[in-house]
Amino acid sequence: MADKIPTVAETRTLSIAELCDILDLSVRTIRVYVGKGMPHTQGGPAGPAAFSAEECQAWIRGNVAKRGGRKKAAPAQPADDAMAAAKLRKELALAERYEMMVAREKGDLVSGTEVQEEWNRRIVQAKEALMSIPPSVAPRIVGLTSPAQIAQIINQQVRDVCNELGRMP
Repeated sequence: MADKIPTVAETRTLSIAELCDILDLSVRTIRVYVGKGMPHTQGGPAGPAAFSAEECQAWIRGNVAKRGGRKKAAPAQPADDAMAAAKLRKELALAERYEMMVAREKGDLVSGTEVQEEWNRRIVQAKEALMSIPPSVAPRIVGLTSPAQIAQIINQQVRDVCNELGRMP
């Protein structure tokens, strides 16, 4: 068993099968360790035994690794490295998924569809506001001959529409 920092998934309560997978140990080995005092919750009518990966790793480091006369583990094989890398990717993906779920529940994360719908709504509102300029300005400039007066009326209407768009929620 390699010493590693527990991930988000490892800090929750685990079944014996999940613990075996994380620690890369057999069910039989876990049961032997439980018999020797490895921390766990008792199984029984309420359900099977449950484990904390962090507590179990600490117990193993303190109780199993100290014993002498044990054979040294064989050097890691490429298949072991690939399996460890796959497990790490899985744990990272689960942690990322959990973080996204929490962010979504807090309102810090919204779906791309929601953002697109909101932008489409705002673009339609802006287009409608801009398209309303000519009909609202035309009656006020009919009969005016001064380009400066016409420009002033048009500019004022454009500013009013821009201010209105700026106040949109």
